[in-house]
Amino acid sequence: MPIQHSVIPDFNSLNNYDVLVIPSMTVKFFETRGYTSIHEERHLALLNLLKNKNCRVIFVASTPVELDIIKYRLHIHSQVHDDPTTRSRLILLSADDSSVRPLTNKILDNDRLIDEIKNTIRDHNRAIMLSYICTPLDEELRNKVGISQWYGSSNTQHWGSKSGSRKTFLQSGVPMAEGINEPFYKAEDLYHHALTLKQKTGARRIILKVDDGAGGFGNVVLDFSTVTARDVTLDDVEEIVKRDVMALNIWPKFDLFEKELGVCGAIVEEMIDPKNADSVQTTPSVQLLINGLNQVEVLSSHEQVVRGCFYDGCRYPAAPEYFGTISHYAKAAGEALSRNGVRGFFGIDFLATKQDMDSDWDIIALEINLRLCATTFAYFTLLSAVDEKDVHKKHYLFLDETHLQQSYTIPQLHQKISSLGLEFSKKKGHGILFATLSLLSSTQEVSLMCIGDSVEEVDKLHSQFKLNFCRSEGTAQM
Repeated sequence: MPIQHSVIPDFNSLNNYDVLVIPSMTVKFFETRGYTSIHEERHLALLNLLKNKNCRVIFVASTPVELDIIKYRLHIHSQVHDDPTTRSRLILLSADDSSVRPLTNKILDNDRLIDEIKNTIRDHNRAIMLSYICTPLDEELRNKVGISQWYGSSNTQHWGSKSGSRKTFLQSGVPMAEGINEPFYKAEDLYHHALTLKQKTGARRIILKVDDGAGGFGNVVLDFSTVTARDVTLDDVEEIVKRDVMALNIWPKFDLFEKELGVCGAIVEEMIDPKNADSVQTTPSVQLLINGLNQVEVLSSHEQVVRGCFYDGCRYPAAPEYFGTISHYAKAAGEALSRNGVRGFFGIDFLATKQDMDSDWDIIALEINLRLCATTFAYFTLLSAVDEKDVHKKHYLFLDETHLQQSYTIPQLHQKISSLGLEFSKKKGHGILFATLSLLSSTQEVSLMCIGDSVEEVDKLHSQFKLNFCRSEGTAQM
């Protein structure tokens, strides 16, 4: 049986520990949608754990991680934590399996790899496993290896669903949009709930959320603007749902959506739209940790860069005009999660609306993500690049899947950005680094991070990068 620690160690007290990192997308909605190397590569931000004396990171991936990616990550890490033993304390293992199954499944079916993991661990009493999200499969793997889970339990994971988020906000008094708190599993129930919500709120748009979707995937905006001149009927709702579900091109046929709805469940919420051309809306988020002492810690805040419902990146930190409000709401929700037994990392997304120049910001909570969020990985990357005392003085822009205008190898890209004087260095305190590089050779895409001492400095760096590297049509415009 795995060792159960009375107090879970935190990020800065892992001396002599082995940390097993399992970057598995073990989420129902994504289980048949394909393995992506970029998701696994994001977890290399956890190499920051190597700052702990004699700590080792055992990183398991679906396929071997390119050595040039490891060299680049360790180059970033070495600017703050220059230790000649760092590379030897990073152990890379692979399932040698690029199939669409979650990584955890691949490992569980591979006795050789499980034995290799067990034999690699020095002391099972001082070893912990960190997963992207904690599911029964992850707990099965942890038990087979014989170590503790570092935060998280499958028994509390439902609090990170869309319906669980709404129940948590209700418990903690955090404002949210009108909507359904219990998930439904049939298309007929979807039509009835959407119609009831439309009649109650008069909303022009309603958002359908698959209960365990992530990153905007599983969200469908139902646009009722075509039927505003008369009362909406159930037939209207059915037509709108089928039209807007199929428009996303996620489900080839509507009956496949119905099948997934029957497995995952979903909710509907009112979508808060701007009232006029002067209205401003943003989607800030807060990243938190409920530690081993059941204390709720606010780690960071971000402005999310979104395209419709989909996450494309983030800015650090969130706007000062409402940072205090979203942090207060996030901590209140975190306290409710703690009372419900939740431990570990999570993020909470908000919607901030300023309807005109003279009005205050109106803040509502959108959802809770009980996992290592993309925004958390961005923040961990910053922790690897700068001294901890300087973290809160910095600003950054993080963008996923930025397209480059030509092909590069990783050393070529590193050399070019260095020759242009744009590479981040601790000495300068600003510059550009790459958070993911695994798609560089196949699709000419990277995840980009521009770090500076002000928003203006960050935006200037981004402009210089686009000028030298990017196709105008393939680069997110900020």
